[in-house]
Amino acid sequence: MQFYHGSELIGSSKNEPYSITWKNVAAGNYEIIAIAIDTEGKSAISDIINITVEEEEATGNIQEITGLDLVLYPNPVSNNLEIQLKDNLNGNTYITLYSVKGEILAKNSFSGGHHILHMEEFPAGVYFISIINDHKYDIRRIIKK
Repeated sequence: MQFYHGSELIGSSKNEPYSITWKNVAAGNYEIIAIAIDTEGKSAISDIINITVEEEEATGNIQEITGLDLVLYPNPVSNNLEIQLKDNLNGNTYITLYSVKGEILAKNSFSGGHHILHMEEFPAGVYFISIINDHKYDIRRIIKK
């Protein structure tokens, strides 16, 4: 997982939970994105992660971003992809569906532990789905039959 502020690579993490420490950052608001790259070189880009550094001499540590405990089924999917969150989460969960080229194909949000993503309109192929809630984040590969 690589973390970027604009075009600047600010860190990377190879193991779950994916997290970095961003040092010597001035106070202010920052937008960070995470990019996951699989073993075949295909990538998926997260939604923007907003952080605020409040202290002038702060090291600007990004809060730890941990993976979600979830199940996606069926995968491969024909029509409806079920998303079942096992974590007890607060607020909305945000979903973004990406093509293998990194293009955003669909965005949605839901509250609660269950959601159905309708995949009927998408052609057969490989997709990536990012799922974000608070500081928990996961990217999964989806195969559409």
